[in-house]
Amino acid sequence: MHSVPLRLRATTIGSLNVFWDRLGGLGAGDLRTVQALADTATIGILQERAIRESGVARA
Repeated sequence: MHSVPLRLRATTIGSLNVFWDRLGGLGAGDLRTVQALADTATIGILQERAIRESGVARA
């Protein structure tokens, strides 16, 4: 298992846990992919927070 932090600048807001079916660490390409997924998750979380804090109701 690998854990990649979800970061907003210097603040960690969570982590993305990746379960791996092989021994050893992630390769460079895999690490880039996992970081892209973590970045996307961070954006989603921040967007949800902004909507919730703005008081805009969802239909």
